[in-house]
Amino acid sequence: MDDIKDLKTEALKTPETREKFFIRDRAKQTTLFNNPIDTERAFGMSREFTDNLKRLTDEITPEQAKESFKYDGKTFKGKSNDLALRVIDDKQEIKTAEQFYSALARIKNGKVLQTLLALWNYGNQQGSFIFSGTRLNKIMKTLLKTKTGNYSQDQKRAFTEAIHRLRDFEIYLDQTITDTDDKGKRQKVIKRDFYKLIDLVGATYAKRKKDIIDPETGRVIRAKGTADESVVIKLYGELLPKFNKGIMRGRLYSRGLLELDANKDERAVLLGFKLLTRFDQLRQGAKGKDLVSDNNLYIKLDRKTLIKWADYGQTDEVNKGVANQHLIKTLNKLVEIKCLRDYEPKKLTTDDALKITLYPSAIAIKPPTKDDQTLKIEAPADQTGQDSQL
Repeated sequence: MDDIKDLKTEALKTPETREKFFIRDRAKQTTLFNNPIDTERAFGMSREFTDNLKRLTDEITPEQAKESFKYDGKTFKGKSNDLALRVIDDKQEIKTAEQFYSALARIKNGKVLQTLLALWNYGNQQGSFIFSGTRLNKIMKTLLKTKTGNYSQDQKRAFTEAIHRLRDFEIYLDQTITDTDDKGKRQKVIKRDFYKLIDLVGATYAKRKKDIIDPETGRVIRAKGTADESVVIKLYGELLPKFNKGIMRGRLYSRGLLELDANKDERAVLLGFKLLTRFDQLRQGAKGKDLVSDNNLYIKLDRKTLIKWADYGQTDEVNKGVANQHLIKTLNKLVEIKCLRDYEPKKLTTDDALKITLYPSAIAIKPPTKDDQTLKIEAPADQTGQDSQL
C-alpha cells in the first residue's frame, strides 16, 4: 500500500496539477495522467507505450520475424532499430523462425490485447498501476458480464492465460548517451531500457480438488491440494514497471472496447485499438492538451488501407465483396459499442482507392471553445500514426 501512496504522491505534486486530475467525485476518483479523463466513457494508457506497441505489432509479420530470428532468436527489432519487442522464453521452447513468429503473434491476439486494456482500465478506476492483492473477478467484471457475477473455471483459466502471455513480453528502447570511462574519456554508447508489459510478483491460487493424472503413464503429475496455477484468484504486480507512466498523457480509449467478445469480434478489438490510437494522436495538441474536439475529428483512409488495418487482406484477395461484408460488420460493431460515431459511405465499392471517412464517438472531455480547433484533420492513406518513443 505504501507503493500506491508514493505513486499517487508523485503524480500529484502541485495544487495546480492536482486540480485537473479530478474529473467527477474528488474524494473517490483520480486519473493517473496529466490530461483529464472522463472514466465513465474512457480510460487512459501511457502515450509512448501505446504508440510504440501499435507500431511494433503493425510490423510483426512472418517475413519480418524470420529476419529478426537470424540475428536474435528472442527479439523482434522494429524498423527504426531503436525499438524492439523481446519474448521471454525461460523454457527455451523457441527453436525456429516459425515458432518465434507464433510467440510474437500472441501480442496481436484479440483476447490478449483486450486483457491488457482491461488491466489498464482497472488501473484507471483504482487510481494506481499497482495490483496489490486485486481479485481477478473484479478485473474480469470489466470484460465479462454475468447474471450472477460469478465466472466459470474455464473463463478464469482463459483470463489467467492471457495475463501469463502478457508476462512473456518486454519492450526495450535504445538511446544514444555519452559515457565517461575510468580514465575520463567520453564516448557515445547505447543505453537500453527494458519494460515488461506487466510484472507479476505474486499470485494467490486455489488448491486442486483432485489429482491430475498423466493419461499415458497413469502417474500423478499434479497432486490434490497443490496450487492450481492455471487460475489466479488474487493478483500482485504492476503494469509497465520502472516506466515513469504518471507524468505523461494518457491516450484515450473507449470503454466500449471492453464490451466486445474477443473470441467473436477479434478484428473489431484490433481495429478499434488502432483507430482510437490514431484519433487521440490527432486530438492531442501541445503539451498533451486536447485542442481538437471529437466533433471536429475524422480519419479518411482509402479502402485498401482500411482493409489492411482490419486484417481482411487475405479475404480481399479471394473475394472483395466478401471482404467488404466483413469490414462493414466490423465497422458497425465499433459504432454499436461507441468507438465510432459513424462512417461513410455506408455502401462500399470494391475500388481500392475509395475514400472511407471514420468519425469517433465522443469520449474526450470537450476543450473550451476558445481552444477548440475547428479545422478537421485527415489521416493520409499511408499514415498509420505519429511515431513516438518510450
